[in-house]
Amino acid sequence: MSTPDPDTLPTSADPTGPCPRCGRVSSFSQAGSLPTRTAFHAVLGDHVPIERAVMLVCQGCREGSLVIEARDGVDAQFVPLLWWPTPGTRALDPAIPAAIGAAVSEGARCLSVLAPHAGVAMLRTALALIVKDKGSEAASNKNTLHAAIKQMVDDGALWESFGDWATHIRQLGNAGAHQEAFGPVSMDEANDLFALVQQLLEFLYVQPERVARARAQRTAVASPPE
Repeated sequence: MSTPDPDTLPTSADPTGPCPRCGRVSSFSQAGSLPTRTAFHAVLGDHVPIERAVMLVCQGCREGSLVIEARDGVDAQFVPLLWWPTPGTRALDPAIPAAIGAAVSEGARCLSVLAPHAGVAMLRTALALIVKDKGSEAASNKNTLHAAIKQMVDDGALWESFGDWATHIRQLGNAGAHQEAFGPVSMDEANDLFALVQQLLEFLYVQPERVARARAQRTAVASPPE
């Protein structure tokens, strides 16, 4: 068994990591596996699995998830191909606009099948939609996403550090769409970018909505109906 890594999705070799169901970092028990492809093993004189579906049960939410694993040959190690349900696509906070949530979810689906270039390109799309939604008229009128992000920082809509985040999302998203010019994007880079986008959504949408709800509830308590 490989060394546990809580930052990676769970597999049969490393049954730890973020749960595709509840999103929390957890440990998992294996509830069974089903071969989906086999190949003949000359030494064993029989067919052995080269692709399988493994059921993993989260020790936190107690719900099951599937990971599809495969190997290049009968003596190779199994490696993960995809997970179900798609990690990162659980219900987003209702404060996040539907179009932005859809782009983020599509990016997450790309990452779940180990497609980092498509994933970061969709995360860049999400960023462009965020700029359109949260940016001033001056930001919206900019000819490039780079200029629009800078305008949002100048307007105070983004703290300078968050502007750096947005710039990184834009640059890596460009690499995903234009690999021939910017070079390949690794899965580690793509996963880090996904976490960054989630933090940006938390800052721009989720936390302000929570504060607004809390204030409304406090106002209602302080001013009960007569």
